[in-house]
Amino acid sequence: MNESKLRENYKNIQNNTFKEITKILKNNNYDVYNNLSDFIASIFNVDRSDMLSKSLDRDICRARWMLWSALYNFYEKTYEEIAKLASYEDNTTTGSGVLQGIKKLNEEMQNSINLKDKWFQVRQLITLGRSPHNYSNDFSKTMGYKPQRIKVCVPKDVEVDIIKE
Repeated sequence: MNESKLRENYKNIQNNTFKEITKILKNNNYDVYNNLSDFIASIFNVDRSDMLSKSLDRDICRARWMLWSALYNFYEKTYEEIAKLASYEDNTTTGSGVLQGIKKLNEEMQNSINLKDKWFQVRQLITLGRSPHNYSNDFSKTMGYKPQRIKVCVPKDVEVDIIKE
């Protein structure tokens, strides 16, 4: 292959493929999705990649369902949107499968204090991420929150320099 043909192919990739990738990334906030799925995988002690697999292992299924439930309840994703995010390689998830998983998780949470505690941890993390006063975690960075006002109590004989950025 000659250099000019390679250069032409690269230009076509830039014009077509990168535009499609950018469009997909703009439609989905993958930072929040990745951080949330990492956190849920860690509290269930499973790999995040296993959550996207066909595995029927009890902990993996529960972690997968909890991720789906969080996306549905807190990020207002539809079942079909969640199914698209959850589909990976040879594993295709449907909207009805997402609905069944969320229902199954809710049923199991009625009888399991451990699952309720994990759900509480996920809720707390998402709530912290949405708080405009807590802007130092990964979730709030992607949502663009900045503090509007900071109140500082300064003891006597202490000098404070204010730097505006």
